[in-house]
Amino acid sequence: MSPNPDYVYCTICGMALDDGTVVLAGPYWPTYDAIPLETSNLGVIRYAAEVDHYPGKLFLLPSREEVYPQHPYHIDYQSDKQWDTAKAKMYMGIHAACDNLAQRALESVSNNKIVTISDLWFTLERRCASYLEQRLLERPSPTDMNYVPPITNNSPGQPLSLGFERYYVPVYCMEKWGDEWEGWWDEDPIKIIDLTSKLLSNLERLDGSSIQFSTEASSEQISDHVDNFFRDTKLFLKGDSNISQSIWKEIFLQIPFLWDLDVEAVNIKTDSDAGDGEKWNWEKLTRQVMSSPHAPPPDAASYRDEGVWSYNDVGLDVPDGFANRRRIWQILEDMSPNDVQAGIVAADTYTRTTKWVVYAGASKESLSKVGEVARTGFETKYSLPSGSEWVKVGAFAGDDHLRNSSVVPVTK
Repeated sequence: MSPNPDYVYCTICGMALDDGTVVLAGPYWPTYDAIPLETSNLGVIRYAAEVDHYPGKLFLLPSREEVYPQHPYHIDYQSDKQWDTAKAKMYMGIHAACDNLAQRALESVSNNKIVTISDLWFTLERRCASYLEQRLLERPSPTDMNYVPPITNNSPGQPLSLGFERYYVPVYCMEKWGDEWEGWWDEDPIKIIDLTSKLLSNLERLDGSSIQFSTEASSEQISDHVDNFFRDTKLFLKGDSNISQSIWKEIFLQIPFLWDLDVEAVNIKTDSDAGDGEKWNWEKLTRQVMSSPHAPPPDAASYRDEGVWSYNDVGLDVPDGFANRRRIWQILEDMSPNDVQAGIVAADTYTRTTKWVVYAGASKESLSKVGEVARTGFETKYSLPSGSEWVKVGAFAGDDHLRNSSVVPVTK
């Protein structure tokens, strides 16, 4: 894909930036340079910014310093001391709306892979590094001035595949060469008029027949959300599948990207008497709202866009801005640190080290020591306990503490 360089693109969602723009600044490591083991505190700086076109560029506010996003800049070791582990720095432009959603996603229990602003920066920075490395192997062209970084297309456990499908928007609408068309992806994902009333208009009364679903949220996706709900509320033991409609309602109310739902309006409509909660099909509505976008067909065009995802696919009638919110939220949930596998981790410099100490757990906060393993070169394999989602490996130098430790998600 070769976006029009006269515009600037959001590093999170891939669409052209507009008046509401935020710039993130942080360290950058070219792929030929080693990545530091510790990336938990990268000193990311946030700026308000103004977008300019022809060619696309950004002005940092209030200084109006001109920068070109997603390109390396030399570090000034006097003014950029917080990035002393890197040889370069980078600026990334993102929509203010995407910044808003990212902050909410970082705080959400449903997202256990990207939990800090440093995690987010490292993910985006590695995507840019991967793209720039590939361009070094090819002949650069003027369109490299502004670009959208390719992201992972493959499912977990499959070979790495990069592309633009998981931006969930027709490629023509991202490139802005004049053949784009308007769609729900252009709508404001934050300020959505009549969201609660439109959602409730889809809520069906139960008629006593069996409930069947076909195209709503995947079983894995809805299971994760349900598990998170019961883990937080401790209502019943995990594994009980007999969930009442009143419980499905509570699950619906805690969908993380429905923070602006008018709960009072929901209760007025559905709780007119004590047993009324069981008369509504909350399970179906929850599954519909949780349904995830799918990649558009490669030949999607304005005159034939029936293959482009929308909530209509699952029979849900909602404002277009809510579909865009769901798209961006899914992009954030898809992320994991260095998911494009760019660069190599710096070798530990403590040559006297003879063993690794391994910690693992279901979350970053619940890591416990699971063992020690002799170091053999730079690749050491170790079996982790069942349920391990995060692992911390550190070089043990015999002085009762870890050196060069790093907490990373388990790759399955």
